[in-house]
Amino acid sequence: MSIEVRPVGVSCQLACTYCYEEGMRQQQRSHRYDRAAVLASIAKLKKGEQFTLFGGECLILPLKDIDELLSISYQRTQTSGLQTNGALITEKHIDAFIKYKTHVGISLDGPDELNDSRWAGTVAATRKQTAKTHWAIRRLVERAKEYPHLMPSLIITMHAGNCSRERFPRFLAWLHELDNMGLTYINLHTMEMDHKADTLYLSQEDASDRLIDIWNEMPKFKNIRISKFDEILKLLRGDKNSDSVVCHWKPCDPWNTSAVKGIENDGTPSHCSRTNKDGKNWLPAEGDGDDGQHAQFIGHPSTQHFERQLGLYVTPQEYGGCKGCEYWLMCYGQCPGEGETSDDGHTGDWRKRSSHCSTYKKLFAEGARRLRLTNVLPLCDWPNRLEIEKNAYAIWSNSGTSYLTNLVHPTTAVVLNSPPCGKCGKPKLEHESENQAHGDAPHGDAPHGDSHV
Repeated sequence: MSIEVRPVGVSCQLACTYCYEEGMRQQQRSHRYDRAAVLASIAKLKKGEQFTLFGGECLILPLKDIDELLSISYQRTQTSGLQTNGALITEKHIDAFIKYKTHVGISLDGPDELNDSRWAGTVAATRKQTAKTHWAIRRLVERAKEYPHLMPSLIITMHAGNCSRERFPRFLAWLHELDNMGLTYINLHTMEMDHKADTLYLSQEDASDRLIDIWNEMPKFKNIRISKFDEILKLLRGDKNSDSVVCHWKPCDPWNTSAVKGIENDGTPSHCSRTNKDGKNWLPAEGDGDDGQHAQFIGHPSTQHFERQLGLYVTPQEYGGCKGCEYWLMCYGQCPGEGETSDDGHTGDWRKRSSHCSTYKKLFAEGARRLRLTNVLPLCDWPNRLEIEKNAYAIWSNSGTSYLTNLVHPTTAVVLNSPPCGKCGKPKLEHESENQAHGDAPHGDAPHGDSHV
């Protein structure tokens, strides 16, 4: 689970065209940092629980306050982390990142016009902000030679502004530039249909084609790993560590998000910000159980519920459900924050499957094809797959939590003489599931699949 401390709420110096936090900005006008309240809430965290600074843009906060929060994190866990658009990073920030072993996640979509979606008011101002972010990446990579923890991870959102057919060649060339620079980890996001996102809409067919193009390019990279491809293969194999994937690939209770808990700028608790698109920070109702993580903030125990998964499993696909989908066990309908449009036109209906369903299906089909070529039988082909699905449904019906590792014991995996990799000697594709650092929750083991992107 990620603990996100949002000291400035969703305040940001940029106005990204597709930002899913815009609804919160419109509803929540004041995001003043209440230092005493935030520190008091951090003090309530369990011993050893990590937290990461998020936003909005957390680096709007004065450096002295950033330094204090990173120091507290370091004292708790000997590490710290933050997610940023990178444009406000200075040498003094980097000195603090060194001191407190801070891992930095940076969000941007490309160089120059490829990043114009991260709008700063004018083209000139936007390009200036983009240039600052690229400087920060280069500087962090350079200093990572002496302080390895400084190697930044990147979130890149794919849309028509950077991955249209016309712009994709430059986008791919930029990935190679990052690889040559030494960057190691990228998380590719498909763009959510929020705010003004329709102006950058990339069709599901184009999105899946571009992703598979990048997947095919992976053998040419010396350093970069892209988490989405690694995780799809891991899930399709039913690996024993298949739960160490971003939360998008796990069942989620939209009103009591297990992947992410937040501490807002006034010290109040919150959940994953993808569930707050109407601008309200909903808290869970009282329940018979205890999620073991957030009860200390809200003053009562709460229970996880999985109505979304129960509904999707039995609802025909033509009505926004997932019934009969061969990739259900690996996907669960994806994140409720990116649900399809509701019948009344509401964007992101959490009751429905992901609006990127077609894209994910093609990616899972591509992953399954690759596994079959290496004589590994993908989970979608397992003879007992339907029985595993029924077991998951039964667990959810009893308010239990079922993840793939709980459902699929590693000894049940079907592997047919998987050939060794010519470079490392391991079974081929096994190394593709390694290097599981998280690209947007900057602690390496954090399960959250988004931030302010």
